[in-house]
Amino acid sequence: RPLADASLAGRLEIRGAEVRDGAHTPDAVDWLLERLPGPHDYVVVASILGDKDAAGILDRLARAGHTLVATASSNPRALPAGAAADLARSRFATVHTEPDPAAALGLARGLGDHVLVTGSLYLLADLAENDRKSVR
Repeated sequence: RPLADASLAGRLEIRGAEVRDGAHTPDAVDWLLERLPGPHDYVVVASILGDKDAAGILDRLARAGHTLVATASSNPRALPAGAAADLARSRFATVHTEPDPAAALGLARGLGDHVLVTGSLYLLADLAENDRKSVR
């Protein structure tokens, strides 16, 4: 019996040259990397919750690209963008800090042709809310 095609917002959500996935554990990032369209040098936009394995997540995300834009979702448990950037500096060739998720995404789009947004479902929810506001 063939499997039905299904999609779930925030899970390997491909939007042209942009991929959004809520991978928030090292294992989830491994799953994502195995399925990521490529090969491409992605500009990674990430927000990571403070109670997650941020170092393990960033270690794996560095395989997706050489540039990271660190941001912070609106969740109070999110690592501040600067703290995430500090953890990322030894893992990525270039690290930018932009606390506002929408601005971080805009910056990433200007830095490269392919963008990966990940690290937290809360980040994706913030961006979806921003998308809804901009349509109104």
